[in-house]
Amino acid sequence: MASQRPDLQAPKWNISIYDREKLALGYWFMSPYEHINQKSPGKGWIGPHIYDDEGELIWSGAELFGHMSAMDFKVSKFRDRNVLSMIRPEVREVVLLDNAFRIIEDVPIEGLNMHDLNFIDDGKHALMITRGVVNASEELSRVTGIEHGKCEANFHGILELDTAAWQPVWNWTSYDHIGFDDTSFKYGPATDRCKHEWDFLHANAVDKCPDGDILLSARHTDTIYKISRETGSIIWRLGGKKNDFDASNVNFSRQHDVRCRSQNETHTVITLMDNAKGEDPKRPTSAYSRGLQISLNTVNMTTNIISHHDHPDVGYTNRRGSYQLLPNNNVFMGWSERSLHSEHAPDGQLLMQARMLPEWLGTYRSYKFPFVGRPLDPPDVLSHAFTSHDNSAFMNVYVSWNGATEVSSWNLYRTDATAEHVSLIANKARSGFETTISFDGYAKFVIVEALDKNGDVLENGRSRIFETLPAKDMLTPEVAEEELWLQKISEGGGRKRLVYQSTGIAFVGGFVLCTLLGLVAWSICRAVRKSSRNKTQWYRSAKGYRPLNKEEVAIEVIECESGCSSPS
Repeated sequence: MASQRPDLQAPKWNISIYDREKLALGYWFMSPYEHINQKSPGKGWIGPHIYDDEGELIWSGAELFGHMSAMDFKVSKFRDRNVLSMIRPEVREVVLLDNAFRIIEDVPIEGLNMHDLNFIDDGKHALMITRGVVNASEELSRVTGIEHGKCEANFHGILELDTAAWQPVWNWTSYDHIGFDDTSFKYGPATDRCKHEWDFLHANAVDKCPDGDILLSARHTDTIYKISRETGSIIWRLGGKKNDFDASNVNFSRQHDVRCRSQNETHTVITLMDNAKGEDPKRPTSAYSRGLQISLNTVNMTTNIISHHDHPDVGYTNRRGSYQLLPNNNVFMGWSERSLHSEHAPDGQLLMQARMLPEWLGTYRSYKFPFVGRPLDPPDVLSHAFTSHDNSAFMNVYVSWNGATEVSSWNLYRTDATAEHVSLIANKARSGFETTISFDGYAKFVIVEALDKNGDVLENGRSRIFETLPAKDMLTPEVAEEELWLQKISEGGGRKRLVYQSTGIAFVGGFVLCTLLGLVAWSICRAVRKSSRNKTQWYRSAKGYRPLNKEEVAIEVIECESGCSSPS
């Protein structure tokens, strides 16, 4: 269902599931954006988000990070614990959160590039890419066709940090190792390219192999470089103009998310997103984008494709993208455009695909991880009363808990303004990010509790006291009855827990009933004025709530019946 919360505008999905039993367990991690070089806060859907595998929102971090882009949002191992990690490109910071969504590290890194944040060595070290804009020497620049002058270009570097104090332990620059003659990214005259930080290399992924050496992916040279961590020299190149391998079996270009998976004395296995096509005029190297797992014979310098996982639409991802190997050996592919992602069996079979409905949104990478979220803030509640055609009262109570993954059901309690007296009036199984609990009757004050699968109240799972927003012209017997109940418990004293019992308001004497209804009318007016001044509850903006556009909130899950097959 569409969220009623005015503070959250998380995008929704179209999902097709072809074989649910083969899917890996886990949640989706992605960060939608509209503009890759965002300079000011965006719309409500910009920022890191977590979804379940049905496309239901679990957590929105859009407000926490000011509706700014977050790159490479995922679960990472950080010094022997799992954390949420991301890069904030507008301030060049590495940000880590715990599973209560508290920021535990917020580290500015000079020259940080937004493309990769890769924790290695059980999170004791981190690899990242850095900017390196320099004026190349006349000798280097001569390759571009500039005879007398210098070329301003971005020679990306690699930075390895010790995460205990975020101090550098290894630093490398491409300036002394990769020249302009490697690039296949040329647009316009060289004199124009060299005036504006020519991105001739465009490094976008860095990883450490078991032997300690480094892999670097460069999109604009169509090359994967193996770099000696000891000397900084290039050991070999895979792909591009200076390929050291017999690549008759493998051809890729404009690649992303290269990872070193395994290694022995003779072979190295890597994975990557083969975009096969970029945004420039260069011809595609494949009929469609795909994920590749490749075996490299580093003795004979030959290559072999172990597996491929093809674009669900048999189309192209012209920019960005990711390849994730899941614990059950499935592959989770992020295709970037419209935040399309898909899950594949090891043999390449398409098991699921999902894409955001807003066509203008994209993600840099998409991931799937097991995760347990335990927020410190209590659940959020909106309680709203209505009157039916027969002038009886009923309530809808909307409850959500941003980031909680262990909620199985909700208890709804009637209470007073101080919560000295509470009684259970409803229980409802959790149904998506926001659950609606309906109750035939009226309770002026409510509390909601989150229960786990065993029926136990979760830590921090008890809401604050929320006052019900009354309906217009709400003078019903149920409201009068509620006021009588509140008056009785206030006069009764003590902290005795009362159990709600319906009273026969129809038998109340005419004079008493009129008096009560008058009190109710006064109470309602007071409640409305009070609620409009309440600055602590998110539903203060409910008056201005507008339903989101259909393309922003609609959700559709198509699950194949037995016997159907995924697209070829």
